[in-house]
Amino acid sequence: MAFSNTIFIGLPLGIALFGDAGAPYIMIYYMVNTTLFWTIAFHDLATCSGTETPLFSCKTLRSIISPPLMGFMLGVAMVLLEWLLPEPIFRSFHYLGSMTTPLAMLFIGIAMSKTNWNEIALGKELVAAMLGRYLICPWIVFLIIPFFHLEPMMEKVFVIMAAMPAMTNTAIVAKSYGGDYKYAAMLTAVSTVLAIVVIPFYMWVVH
Repeated sequence: MAFSNTIFIGLPLGIALFGDAGAPYIMIYYMVNTTLFWTIAFHDLATCSGTETPLFSCKTLRSIISPPLMGFMLGVAMVLLEWLLPEPIFRSFHYLGSMTTPLAMLFIGIAMSKTNWNEIALGKELVAAMLGRYLICPWIVFLIIPFFHLEPMMEKVFVIMAAMPAMTNTAIVAKSYGGDYKYAAMLTAVSTVLAIVVIPFYMWVVH
């Protein structure tokens, strides 16, 4: 319940809600979210499945250094160095970037269509996980951000990113180490459906 789906759902939704101005803050949240997942969460998932895994290793480093993160870092470097791309290349990248939201929504729809909803059973663990994902995590962020005096847009983006569905990589890592990946996938599916109701509520909260 601690980590958000900041790329497949968070990025397209964030851009749809806040425009291009929110994209840099989404990527900042993504950097921290991804780094903590592939170190602390990865270690905990593997250990709980019976595999002793070092907290920091070459495997976790390769997982952290992902194409989206590298693209973001390259973009930051180009902005700081004031490097401008030729207009044809810039427009091509802009068109590709505009495909992010529709392609992500198609991917999510395909993944949701393959979910066997008959296997989902409402229990205290599922309820606790959803309360943690959609109540505890966002409100922790909402309550502590005033102490950091961040930009208003950054504050709004961080709260919304904290209220995104559960991270899909949880099920992938659980399956790799013999954990209960079906339960992890169920949490992702249920949290994605609940996001339809939760995200509009938190948009109202931050505004």
